[in-house]
Amino acid sequence: MTSLARPRLSGLGRNPAAPDAVLARLAAHRAGRHGMTLRPGRPADAVAEALLTHGGHDAAVHLHGERISPAVRRRIAEHPDPAIRDACADFVRHSVDRGVRTGIDAPEEAYGRARAELVRAPDPKLRAAVARAWCDRPLAVQAGLLTDPAPRVRAAAAERERPAVPAELEDRCLADPAVRAHVARHVPLTSARPSHVEHPRFPATRRRAPVRTGSAGRRFLSGRFVTCQDGDMNLEHVFVCGNPVLDFAATLRARRTLRFEMFAAPDRLDAWFLESGVVDTVTPSDETDLERAKALREAVYRLVTARRLGEAYDAGALDLLNGTARMPAAVPQLTSEGRRTEATPQEALAALARQAVELLGGPDVPLLKECGNPECTRVYIDRSRGMRRQWCGMESCGNRIKAAAYRARKRSAPALGVS
Repeated sequence: MTSLARPRLSGLGRNPAAPDAVLARLAAHRAGRHGMTLRPGRPADAVAEALLTHGGHDAAVHLHGERISPAVRRRIAEHPDPAIRDACADFVRHSVDRGVRTGIDAPEEAYGRARAELVRAPDPKLRAAVARAWCDRPLAVQAGLLTDPAPRVRAAAAERERPAVPAELEDRCLADPAVRAHVARHVPLTSARPSHVEHPRFPATRRRAPVRTGSAGRRFLSGRFVTCQDGDMNLEHVFVCGNPVLDFAATLRARRTLRFEMFAAPDRLDAWFLESGVVDTVTPSDETDLERAKALREAVYRLVTARRLGEAYDAGALDLLNGTARMPAAVPQLTSEGRRTEATPQEALAALARQAVELLGGPDVPLLKECGNPECTRVYIDRSRGMRRQWCGMESCGNRIKAAAYRARKRSAPALGVS
């Protein structure tokens, strides 16, 4: 995207025909550096040196891998400023910590280890990042990720249709709250209850679980209707808001129209706790826990909306949030496998309430924005340059709105007659 501050300089920086001498001079201007970071290919060494001289840490983030020559790579590695030396690696580590998707080459370069070693790293966030980025991993690695002790790693491994879930792990994955929504998305589903489920001797605890139907390729998922024809209106939890508190508030989707409830059952609340990374293990929730969670969610949404609009807080919502935050919260523990947090649903909600207090009283408040899709009510943190982000996510809203606008323009365009 062209810098709106100095669009001509930004556009010149992106111009593939611009001479290297012009680019080296352009590096002294912020808008010019912005455009140059969007250029494909490898810049000349003199241009890369100019970017480092004038852009410092911000420019060094974009100078890595195949985008720079070995000489520039050595220059960065030997640079006296540690902020420049470690700029790219710090950026990748920050992205891994925040759950931002990267290419597989980025963590390999940042951590100095091969992907086969990174997938066994002690940090579950790093293992999850590798699971998202290593798309052509062998099935043996996929099986290890799907049986990983950390729910976020299992969820990341099942996000894509490929690599597929090994046949011997299908039943296990469909019974795992952390991954079954992802796995169910890639297989045909039926909303018809198998007859044996209604048998009086069929265990009541199994009626809520995914079970096989006649065909090996079809599944029945907890008696609930799942559809892929309504965009993102399915039972899969989505994390696009930049903060677990905002993702939690967004579990009631399309509040002004459809009001699609993601917490349709207690196990969906448990799945959210695990997939969000708030806790690593949670004891099963019941209907009382579910109602508490919904009440806290609505209080958080009202407080976030008031803070975003600069209005006074609702007294009832404020009391509920503060009361929940004062309750005993989940406490992380150090184990041989790394950091691990086990909790009850009440402890997980308390931890989430404390995160909400930190968010609403912290520096990210000016960055709160509501999605530009009129039907979407997600609130997200806009950390884009110039706060130009319009959508909670391109897949969920941005592409859909752009496609609708394109179709509307096509319909309204006058027909061109041919003589």
